[in-house]
Amino acid sequence: TVNDVQGARMIATHNQQASLVVERKGMSFDISRVETSNAYICVSPNQQQEQPAAKRTKSNDSKTLVSVHARLLQPGGSGASFLELKPKCLSISHLQEKLSECVFDPYNNAADKQWTGKTLNSLAESLQVSQKQVMTGLQRMQALCLHENGVALYGLLSQEALQEATSYIIATLTECEEFAHYTRGISKKECIHQVMTRVPTEERYPHLRDVICHTLATLESNDSNDNVDDMERDGDIIRLDVTKVAKSVVQRLFCQQTEPWDEHDLLSAWQREMPGVEYQVSVAMLSGVALLDSSTGKWSYFSETDLSTNLVTRFEMLFQKRPKWTLQELQPYVQRFTMEELSEADLLLQHTSIITQEVDGKPTKLYVSKSIKK
Repeated sequence: TVNDVQGARMIATHNQQASLVVERKGMSFDISRVETSNAYICVSPNQQQEQPAAKRTKSNDSKTLVSVHARLLQPGGSGASFLELKPKCLSISHLQEKLSECVFDPYNNAADKQWTGKTLNSLAESLQVSQKQVMTGLQRMQALCLHENGVALYGLLSQEALQEATSYIIATLTECEEFAHYTRGISKKECIHQVMTRVPTEERYPHLRDVICHTLATLESNDSNDNVDDMERDGDIIRLDVTKVAKSVVQRLFCQQTEPWDEHDLLSAWQREMPGVEYQVSVAMLSGVALLDSSTGKWSYFSETDLSTNLVTRFEMLFQKRPKWTLQELQPYVQRFTMEELSEADLLLQHTSIITQEVDGKPTKLYVSKSIKK
């Protein structure tokens, strides 16, 4: 309705389709011109000016026909086309591509100049969506946020910096008894303080504390405030996800050994490296980190974080690794690109085809490249 787009603004970039953005509703629309050959535009009776009381009909019959104004749109006239608005969804893949232009890498000696991230407004303008849609996407993908001169700048953290920060956090969880039960709740401030004390002075860099805070957030449970005492809901008490912690630990093991791991050896080494005293690792936690070779029974490293953020390229990499995937195997490699507006089923429909084959004697749905004919 007119009320839905009240106060909207139009965003148009070079060689791109124009969009209409309604910030107060957190919505955006694609604008397209629709041609018509023969159509009527009618004005609803309740939008017409009310007739004077003297001219009103005395009949109260609800079936009385009401005249309405109408305009014929036909070729050759000024009204032969109109603008159509279609709700627009934010593409996580496109957002990730924009952020990949701003990778914060403190260990890159060539990058002496100040890091330049993206502001919320610049991301919204370039993606032609509302700022609320962008913020939802940034939170979903856990983008890096650093503040420069009071301005929030967004980007991505380099893999080297992420791994280093994670290693210091894992060491802190292992060495500090107060953090032994990190899934039940720990002090965020105290944890960051303890992590900072373990970073040698020569390895420190600007925004280190922010990077530690960001990395710790990537290990938090999605329901971090559940089962936390009401007296402690002050934002300082956080709960870590044991699966996220376990995946961070096992990634280091795969980096230390390039050869595929025997499952028993991997589980043993993995369990020894796990912080805490009550957490057991399992092969289910390898989802999105490693793949099992059914012919050898060994696990090889294949991390979701190492794949391209471009969805077309990502699926090409997936099918180069394996020509056929089960839904359970494929899910961890695509789930971060799904949102309320784009379901997992829609995403897979766009980039894969489904075949049915027998696996272990049972008919099983398998996902293959769209280029493969059924």
